Amino acid sequence: MSAVFGFINEVVKKHNYLDRELSPNDHLKDDLGLDSLGILTLLDELEEEFEVSLEPEELQQNHKSIGELVNLIESKLQ
Repeated sequence: MSAVFGFINEVVKKHNYLDRELSPNDHLKDDLGLDSLGILTLLDELEEEFEVSLEPEELQQNHKSIGELVNLIESKLQ
């Protein structure tokens, strides 16, 4: 498990979005039920933790999975 995936898992648990371990295939809206505020909260915490800049549009796609989000952040860290 990558550090990015582990951090996202912690944030999800902290905000009670999901009561089980995340899967890379889980979708932000479909599986976690994140609305726009939830996505912005996640965005803010990810930007702060990894010192990257993320546009809200990058996270608001209806079918964005946790795995895709991890890949997006990791690509910005390179």
